[in-house]
Amino acid sequence: MKAKTYPWKQVIWDIAIESGGLDPYLVEYEDLTETAKRLPKGLDAELFQAIDKGVVAPLDENGMPILSPTPSQLVDSAHVTEVSVNQWLLGSRYKFTWNPAAVQEKRQKAQLKQEEVILAAIKSMSLNPKRMREEPFKPGDKNEVRNLVLRKSPELFGTAKVFDKAWERLRAIDAIRSP
Repeated sequence: MKAKTYPWKQVIWDIAIESGGLDPYLVEYEDLTETAKRLPKGLDAELFQAIDKGVVAPLDENGMPILSPTPSQLVDSAHVTEVSVNQWLLGSRYKFTWNPAAVQEKRQKAQLKQEEVILAAIKSMSLNPKRMREEPFKPGDKNEVRNLVLRKSPELFGTAKVFDKAWERLRAIDAIRSP
């Protein structure tokens, strides 16, 4: 069976969550530069160097080795395996392991909490999230929900962009039917 591969940039986000440097509520919405600031100093550059030197094998998304990769190919599309990253981590100064399944679980719990808070805010405004298309829902209502949520639960959202992503997840699963 072929090992699962992960984009190396995702590994950076995951390690930032596991090391406690990045909040799982916000991880999907921050860029790599901001994420790297929350890691043990130099970890992102050291991981990239390990991939560049082949210490951590650079793979494509199908798990095939990238032979003679260009720097931009590595930056944009290199994937790695959990085993190769953990071997590198344990042999480095960091001495911890990366568990992508645990990080994914943290992310999912964080997203579920965000979604629950949004639905509760909608209901507190006497709106039915499943009937917002039929009710007199004004475009400003979403803004009112956003403002309420950001005011009452800033630790879950941080920014309007994070709220918007959570809103779209709810629409995608049909938990909110808004215009």
